[in-house]
Amino acid sequence: MKKYYAILLTLSACFLVGINQMLAQRMVFVPSSNANVGVLNDSIFGDTTAMGQRIDSNTVYVLERGGFYLLNGSIENRFPLTIMAEDGTGARPVLQPADPGGGSSRPFRPRADLTLKGLYVTSADNGGGLNTRIVRVSGDGITISLDDCHLDNDGQSAFRLDASDVTLKITNSIISNIGRNTSPDNGRVLDDRGNPIDTLIMENNTFYNITSSIIRDDGGIINYLWYNHNTAVNIGQRGLEIGPVKEMRMTNNLFYNTGVLGAPPNDIDDLWIIKIDSLGSDSMGNPISQSVDLRNNNFVLDTANLDAAYPDTINYLPLWNDDAQSFLTAQGVESTITSELVTFDSMPSPPSDVIISVYDTSATPLDYDIGGASVLNPLTFDFHYDTGDASATGSTAGQPLGDLNWWGQDITAIDKDLVSNVKLTNFPNPFMERTTIAYEIKQPANIELRLFNSVGQAMGVLYRGKQLAGEYKVQWTPSNLPAGIYYYQLKVDEVVTTNKMVLVR
Repeated sequence: MKKYYAILLTLSACFLVGINQMLAQRMVFVPSSNANVGVLNDSIFGDTTAMGQRIDSNTVYVLERGGFYLLNGSIENRFPLTIMAEDGTGARPVLQPADPGGGSSRPFRPRADLTLKGLYVTSADNGGGLNTRIVRVSGDGITISLDDCHLDNDGQSAFRLDASDVTLKITNSIISNIGRNTSPDNGRVLDDRGNPIDTLIMENNTFYNITSSIIRDDGGIINYLWYNHNTAVNIGQRGLEIGPVKEMRMTNNLFYNTGVLGAPPNDIDDLWIIKIDSLGSDSMGNPISQSVDLRNNNFVLDTANLDAAYPDTINYLPLWNDDAQSFLTAQGVESTITSELVTFDSMPSPPSDVIISVYDTSATPLDYDIGGASVLNPLTFDFHYDTGDASATGSTAGQPLGDLNWWGQDITAIDKDLVSNVKLTNFPNPFMERTTIAYEIKQPANIELRLFNSVGQAMGVLYRGKQLAGEYKVQWTPSNLPAGIYYYQLKVDEVVTTNKMVLVR
């Protein structure tokens, strides 16, 4: 946990610190290539000595504000690579695949660490073709960092992980127009292909016009997931599809028209806005501890416009799957989940014609209106909303829900009440007569240790009071209770951690 706490505390400042450190790095300015193909590729891969060695591995490639860079193939780095926009204002540099006679190359395929800052990257090539997977991650254990970028127009996913134990950090960025409604299942911000993820951080981003989902985790274990202060608009099939995750924080987000395509009755049991899977049990049958925080999120559908587009047989999606609902109920924060219809200053309309085309087999399939490959780098939407809305002060720190960049705000510190510094476990688990709940706190705090049954109903308080830093143990001996799953929840000041235990008879 200390590792993730350190990551989060430095997340807001890391790029500023990084820029200062870059003063000591080797900076290579790459001028705009205009119609010249491959200037950026050649600058990166030709940056070698006469013996073919890298001139300096500590190099930053700086691109011209308002510049245009046609790529003559994927940038497939096997060495740490940093590309960023030059300092100052102005449009993000555009990175676009050139059409080599088929539009078959994606912009990035990293096999080593990759850092991108201040860039506009598209998979729509200059010949009108559309590639797939803007960033196809192909190196195990590497780190991909994206800050202040706009990834736009792709036929399948903005990020696809073909590697294990990757760390992916996406901050202060926009990802839009991913997928096509001829096959809406293929439109995802992140598709991990079932590979385990070490760390996934998505903070202060905007995702809009995504045909399927923001995260599609196909069963690989995620060690740590931080999804905080993001705005999602017009997400087609579901929001977050999370497999087994050890520690997850999904807080302070605004989901607007998520699950906008709805589902027919025969599919409704397999689709949710938020899906989180339990880790299950270890080889000894003991439930594996998970920490899931789902506070302060707004989920809203513009039903006035959507009802007219839906056929009679199409339903809105349920918000949570059973495991996610159990985490939410056990955490006791259902009152922080809202459904407030906000009005953005400028936004894409609900894609009613797209919805109709998905379900009307006689209609010609339609795509989201992406403006075509000739319209690059415009920022035509503004997802700021009215300061009088409850969501405008709805975060855990009293800030607006969603991406704070639309408000010109920074995240207040890294909300201390979101970061758990608590160790919590129980032994034995499963147990027959009694179990001992053990926890450790790092600083003096107000403590509350509570019990819940399998459906999240409160059963009582084992301890309430102020304690000094240290390790503590509380024994629980249930009587006249049936066998089954129970939850114990530790609240340290405002930090809440919930674990599962199993009583057998």
